[in-house]
Formats: sequence, structure tokens, C-alpha cells
Amino acid sequence: MRKAAALAVALAVAVLPLQGAVAHAEPVPPNCLTQPWWRGEIMRMTTRIICDQPIRPDGSWLRGRVFVAAAYTTNAYSSCYRYGCTYYPSRYIPAYNSGTEFYDVNPGTVLGDEPGHLPA
Repeated sequence: MRKAAALAVALAVAVLPLQGAVAHAEPVPPNCLTQPWWRGEIMRMTTRIICDQPIRPDGSWLRGRVFVAAAYTTNAYSSCYRYGCTYYPSRYIPAYNSGTEFYDVNPGTVLGDEPGHLPA
């Protein structure tokens, strides 16, 4: 249990700086994958960041995953139809962070939409 906690802390150290890096286009560590990702439950594009620890002797590894998106403000606009117009004011959309989740993976349990092990 203590070893798993140490691995989780090590992976958190690798993942947490990436959450800010997404907005600033900083380089991603080699054991991580960053890609645009649609989050249907929040109806918004986000960035999915996956980072892997080294492969253990039993062939499994610890994976961390987080979804992040920067805050933004929509533009105000009007929409006019035959019977009148509707005005839509600008809105502030806050930043999104799913929180990092950690889970054990092996070659047989990799999710279908995720890559295999990401080497360092």
C-alpha cells in the first residue's frame, strides 16, 4: 500500500504541472500524452492528459488521467427571425478540471480509446 501511495505521488508530480502547461503550450514529458477531447457531460472540448509510470515486473503500470480546459468568455450576439430578434449576452465559462484519477493498467486492460504504455 505504501508503494502504491508513493507511485501516486510521483505521478501527481508529473501530471499537475501539465494542467497549467496546456494553456501555455509548454513541452509535455515523454511519458505523457496530451490530446483534445470532447467531454459530453459538460458539452465542451477539453484536453485529456495521460501519464504513465514505468512498467512493473508483473507487466502492469500506474496511469494518471486528467481532463482540463481553460476559462473563456463567449461573445454577445443577436439572432433575428421573421417575428423578431433575440439578444444573447456574453457569458463567462469557468475553467474545468476533472481532477486526476489513478488506475492500474496492464496490456489486457487498456481502455479502447487509450494508448498502450507511454515510454519515458
